[in-house]
Amino acid sequence: MLIYLIRHGETDYNLTHRFQGMWVESQLTENGRAQAKAASALLKNVSFDRLYVSAADRTRETAAILFPERTDAVYRDELREVDVGSLANMYLADIQATYRDWYAKSADDKDYADFGGESQAEMKARAKGAIERILADGGETVAVVSHGGTIRYLLWALTGIEPGAAALLPNCSFAAVEVKGERAMLKQYGWNPMDASYSEAY
Repeated sequence: MLIYLIRHGETDYNLTHRFQGMWVESQLTENGRAQAKAASALLKNVSFDRLYVSAADRTRETAAILFPERTDAVYRDELREVDVGSLANMYLADIQATYRDWYAKSADDKDYADFGGESQAEMKARAKGAIERILADGGETVAVVSHGGTIRYLLWALTGIEPGAAALLPNCSFAAVEVKGERAMLKQYGWNPMDASYSEAY
């Protein structure tokens, strides 16, 4: 099975460097829609057997632009962004200033349970369960439209690469992972439509 993990297009929160998290319903910018159209052109010749989409508005809209002919998308809450707790809606600059010691930790040491969100262990369990269900459904080529933080954990569930060791994908970029039996190989990571900017805001 070949699994494409695709990040949503740029949102208003990405543009202003605000944390979105699991439940904040931010919207795609015009640039985000253009990114999705550019990615759609790249992926149009790929025959996807199944399409899984985070239930968030930003991923739903991205998927609709990426795959305009598809009517069989499966929407799942388990593919939503990491729950960042009380950091949701906060600007990155304010987080860096207010929680300087926490933010200075390495990515592997940051834990959103400190703010009423998900711990890394909880996020790993969610990602592992999501990938197991996708693999059980079968198919040769599968698309998963999700979020920057969540994709790091989905990638971990597939390959064992620790979430903190993977750079956050640019908006509408993707990771392609080939799964053969018990082995998984990262085939591509980080195509960058229209020179999409990196955004640290989850």
